[in-house]
Amino acid sequence: MKRDRKHRGSEGREATTQNEAAEKGNANDRKRRRRGHGTAMNVRLSWRKKLVFAAATTLVAVGLMEVGLWAFGVRPVIATEDPYVGFTSLSPLFEEYKDEDGDISMRTAENKRRLFNLQNFKRDKPSNGYRIFTLGGSTTLGRPYDDATSFSGWLRAFLPRADDSRAWEVINCGGESYASYREAILVEEACKYEPDLFIVYGSHNEFLERRTYHTVIETPPVIRGLGSLASRTHLYAAAHWAVQATRGTPEDAERDTLESEVRTRLDRSVGPADFSRDDELRKQIVEHYRFNLARIVDTARANGAEVLFVSPAANLRDCTPFKSEHAADVAGNDAKQAAFQREYSLAETSLHAATELAKVVSKLNIEAREKEEKERAAKDAKGAGKDSKEEKQLDAVKPEAVKPEAVKPDAVKPGEKKEEARPAAEKLSGSPARIAAVAQAVGKSNEAAPSKPEAKKGADADDKAAETPAAEKPEAAKPVEKAEPQSASELAEQGAAAIYAELNKALAAVGRAIAIDDRYAAAHYLRGQILDQLAEFDEAKKAYARALDEDVCPLRAVSELPRVMADVAEERDVELIDFARIIADVSPDGIADKEWFLDHVHPSPGGHQLLAQAIVDRLIKMDVVKRTGSWNKRTIDDVRAQIVGGIDREAHGKALRNLSKVLEWAGKYEESTRLAQQAAELAPTDIESYFRMAAGAAAQGKYERAIEIYELCLKFDPEAAVTYNAAGGVYEHLGQFDEALKHYRKAVGFATKRGEHRFAVQARTLAGGALAKLNRLDEAEKELLAAIEYDRRYAEAHNKLGLVYARQKRFKEALAEVAEAQRLEPKNAAFLRNEAAYLIELGDYGKAKERLQASLAIEKSHAETYATLGFAHLQLGEKEAAAAAYRTALRLDGQMVGARLNLAQMHVEAGEFAEADKVLAELDAPQTLEASARLAWRLATSPVDDERDGKMAVAIAERVRKHKEVGDKSPAALDVLAAAYAEAGRFDDAVATANLAVAAAVEAKADRFAAAVKERLAGYREKRPYREAPPGKSDGGK
Repeated sequence: MKRDRKHRGSEGREATTQNEAAEKGNANDRKRRRRGHGTAMNVRLSWRKKLVFAAATTLVAVGLMEVGLWAFGVRPVIATEDPYVGFTSLSPLFEEYKDEDGDISMRTAENKRRLFNLQNFKRDKPSNGYRIFTLGGSTTLGRPYDDATSFSGWLRAFLPRADDSRAWEVINCGGESYASYREAILVEEACKYEPDLFIVYGSHNEFLERRTYHTVIETPPVIRGLGSLASRTHLYAAAHWAVQATRGTPEDAERDTLESEVRTRLDRSVGPADFSRDDELRKQIVEHYRFNLARIVDTARANGAEVLFVSPAANLRDCTPFKSEHAADVAGNDAKQAAFQREYSLAETSLHAATELAKVVSKLNIEAREKEEKERAAKDAKGAGKDSKEEKQLDAVKPEAVKPEAVKPDAVKPGEKKEEARPAAEKLSGSPARIAAVAQAVGKSNEAAPSKPEAKKGADADDKAAETPAAEKPEAAKPVEKAEPQSASELAEQGAAAIYAELNKALAAVGRAIAIDDRYAAAHYLRGQILDQLAEFDEAKKAYARALDEDVCPLRAVSELPRVMADVAEERDVELIDFARIIADVSPDGIADKEWFLDHVHPSPGGHQLLAQAIVDRLIKMDVVKRTGSWNKRTIDDVRAQIVGGIDREAHGKALRNLSKVLEWAGKYEESTRLAQQAAELAPTDIESYFRMAAGAAAQGKYERAIEIYELCLKFDPEAAVTYNAAGGVYEHLGQFDEALKHYRKAVGFATKRGEHRFAVQARTLAGGALAKLNRLDEAEKELLAAIEYDRRYAEAHNKLGLVYARQKRFKEALAEVAEAQRLEPKNAAFLRNEAAYLIELGDYGKAKERLQASLAIEKSHAETYATLGFAHLQLGEKEAAAAAYRTALRLDGQMVGARLNLAQMHVEAGEFAEADKVLAELDAPQTLEASARLAWRLATSPVDDERDGKMAVAIAERVRKHKEVGDKSPAALDVLAAAYAEAGRFDDAVATANLAVAAAVEAKADRFAAAVKERLAGYREKRPYREAPPGKSDGGK
């Protein structure tokens, strides 16, 4: 034990000695560190230093991996994938083939030629070659013509003339309805073929394909930002590839997946009704556009090519918005909508009045000029004083003797200024769209200082007369009496002032409308038209641009897209050509219009020429074009003659016909018909142009004209089933159902003969509908069953069979058929309406309400649907909702009698008699007159004291009596008025009117009615108003 303790004591001493030595060593280390000497042992780092060291190590490792992956050719995800949309599959635009020289060349793949021009080029670029790919939608494509008249075609002709030192190639990659996300894929493909330059024409097509961006919108912004950064790295690309490899499927389920080839909402829908306002979706589309432009630039530069952006242009002045939609706070407020419509209608009416006045003023100006010219010619002839025949003969050949019509002021060559010496009002003789400046000038001058002395009145006129010396006073110093009618010139000036007043009235009204709802596109367009007429061109242009931006069917590039293009151009140092500015600079008053556009966005061949010239000029500045050739006006004129001369009349006509189809789709029937007529004149053998003319005429309600043109089409092609079907539809509109049926029968026969399955089924279905309208229901049923047997997937046949069953009161069968139709076409609002109607007949108001609401989600402004919904709400006891639905129906279509009567009755039942009268008074129809008379009778004769109101009863009854269809011919109306007078205490009037009622009843041989009125007449003579019997009792013959 002692040894152990001794041993432990020894160990303790040793340990103490070691500790002391260690302390000395540490002290020495500290001294050495203070002297600048480090040590590799026992270094302690703070946590901050450790964190920095770890981060640096990680960054170095990541950097090395990035470099390694780059060296192995791994590309960042953002360069190869679109995070917004995916595609079901992709096929190349170009395919290889051996050309006549045995060289490998590229051409547009056959399956792409429906949407692209046929292009050919050598796979390997010539040694002195410069290869340009042009990208965009149908404008780049060259619609409505083709590649030859597109800006690509003009460039192809211009470049060799401007610079003959290079072998220029311009390859048109413009695709019908192509948007930027599809163009980005084309750039990747084109980069295989040694491109030097990509010209990207800004897109009008970004909104055409249906996308939702659901994943993007649902992801928080911070996460989206981090994901965007990661997608730019090679390491993320490798990890992404590994994940996809293990999954075996792409991540397209998380993105909107589009078909391999473009299929737009225009192809899938029946018109602009398919579009609705969605501001959040619009933001995502704009951001997607930004991403695509940046991707195009990065891809091009990664392959040694440059990019030139072209900001798009559109028709502002001559293109109405495709669809207008109320702002959310107005759409749900009937009072606001009604107020908006009042002001909008007032503005339209005043603008129309100004335009009509302008036509009158124009005519007066022509008359005034002709009269002045005749007077001048007569005066010249009289003043000449020629005595000899020889002098007269010489005078006949002098320049002054030219006929007056040869020197009319309007006969001015292009580029020359018109004569300004004419009176101001005469300048109104041009287009009504150019009346403004003069109207304003004349209007203001008339307001400020009347030009004629006789217009002066009051003290000013007296003072002026007092200042005039007696000797200088005109002999007729007495009051002015107009003995002669005003001259045409005077009338024209007065008309100009009236035009100015109407235009200002219109401007004020549309301003009030916009104050109620500033998102209704048509209101801004109307304001632009008014400002245009007032010569306020800068403000007009702003209004037209705002109308474009608020267009719910954006077939023209909204203003955000050109701004994004400019932003990307600045960020990435890309050349940018502002085509909209170029067009504005050459357009009348700086507003793009039909002078440079064939429709809403497609430039005329001249417009394409302007763009190509601007591109050549920019390439000269970029030192791409060296100007070794000739680049001057003569060269441009030569090329223009070559290109424009190459357009034959038939091709021109067919191009206009294609444009008319787009406008017809958009519901712009007047414009589409005009284009179709021009097309038919240019291509007289093109049947489809005539067909489009007929369709436009029918859509405008010009049925006789439509039939005339359809019958002409049948002379061209007597076996055209589609024409027989279309003509049959017009005959139905004319109520000629037997004639319609004959056409449908012929369509069935010819379609079967030609193997045109679709037209045969359509004709059988239409025939079934015509038979139903002829009340031949059994035959209609057989015809429609035959159509369904022929094609069970033709939804309209099921729908029409349902209508036949409904006519036969077979509502369950009707419901089954329309349900099948709706299953085949889920987005057909009419099928949902019919389904609701049958459910109502079966008493299932709840399901009917659901179907009607679903229908309104598709077709938001259908008055009949709101009226039926009001009825469904009413049956379910939902009175407030019913009244709201009825009011909306009447706002959309004020002629709906049933909805009006139902809403008025709801007000009556609620004791709101004044409101009921207001609803009824808004429509002049026999049914509303009758309802007004019943309301007046109740107000005059009700047994309930609180319901009677003699004054209101008199007002309503007198309004009914004053109607042209009533007067003193209706004993019932006179009886109501007599009762109203009695209730109001006007018994003498009641007696006199009741006597008239008795006489009218006797004349009409309504003896019982006459006897009942005589009983009431006896009471009026005793100063006693008539009281209706309580419910369940006799109404005294009423």
